[in-house]
Amino acid sequence: MKILLLLILLLPSCNLGTSYKYDVSKYLYNKSDIQNLNYSYVDSRLLPYLNEFIKEAGDRNVPIDLTGLRMRVGDTSNPNYYAEALIHNSDKPRNIEVAFRPDTLTMDTKFLRWLVFHELGHAILALQHRSDQEAIMNTGGVVTNPYLELTDQTRIDELFKPYTTIAPSK
Repeated sequence: MKILLLLILLLPSCNLGTSYKYDVSKYLYNKSDIQNLNYSYVDSRLLPYLNEFIKEAGDRNVPIDLTGLRMRVGDTSNPNYYAEALIHNSDKPRNIEVAFRPDTLTMDTKFLRWLVFHELGHAILALQHRSDQEAIMNTGGVVTNPYLELTDQTRIDELFKPYTTIAPSK
């Protein structure tokens, strides 16, 4: 919590719609297993949620690579989508775009956190939708709980579980 608070305090002030790029790794846990934080572009209004995702991955020793990640606010390919992740695998260098409709920024922060974690689950962790209605990766429209608090460790653990190494019991 102290690190996240420190990160928020160190963020430069900016106008809405302005983006900036900075090295978030120095404000995080300095875990060597976080492979690359060299993202291309992140809208400043989405940056706190990206940082939370990075921290949660680091807490679970899950390596992530943000090379080529673009998180923007704007139109989605379908106006009914709150957000979408577009992964261009054939592009060299890597090109991952996560788009969020502008109205998502006015929604409850717990909903926006759930939405960011869900889309980054697709974009960064290469996860597919799940049928469990409580899962962060549940298919849109039938989610029982489309809100996420950082204290909800069970659901966050489930998101990162395919990448977590669990020590064998003695």
